[in-house]
Amino acid sequence: MRVVTHVSSNGKEVNLNLPGTNLARFRVRSDTLKFVDKAPRASKPVAESLNPS
Repeated sequence: MRVVTHVSSNGKEVNLNLPGTNLARFRVRSDTLKFVDKAPRASKPVAESLNPS
């Protein structure tokens, strides 16, 4: 998943970054991007509450 870090003033170009790395792409045309929701993560079991309700 890439993150948009900058949008040009006319909205036609964006800069992209790959989190956790030094990889970046600059001046990517925004009309070539495919926008998706957040990537689904594996569900983690929810710990039971230690405080009685």
